[in-house]
Amino acid sequence: MTDQLDRREAVLDALFAVLNRLPGVDLTDRNRATPIPEGTRVALVLMDGAEDADEGRPGGRVVVITARPSVWLYVAATQAAVSDRVAHWRRLVVSAVRGERVEAAAEFRFALTFPDTLMEM
Repeated sequence: MTDQLDRREAVLDALFAVLNRLPGVDLTDRNRATPIPEGTRVALVLMDGAEDADEGRPGGRVVVITARPSVWLYVAATQAAVSDRVAHWRRLVVSAVRGERVEAAAEFRFALTFPDTLMEM
């Protein structure tokens, strides 16, 4: 089981490293439980996610563990521009992950907030 946990952590570390290398991101974090600071224009948060174990047939030796990390994207934008900004950043993240061949699939969750004062993007 330790080998599986080590491999899981290695995959999550590789995915986090890819997110850290994306230019134009103000904040990259992992499993963040606190709010994104005011003034942050783009933030990516890698959440480790849940795991499912499929032991296959009774008495079988193979156990398949599926991890479901997710990347949360926070984008500050006007309501008119938010759709384009989210699509832009989603494309960048997906391309970066595929380009690095990280052995993990990440689902994407989007948090949209509209602060009172916001610069035009």
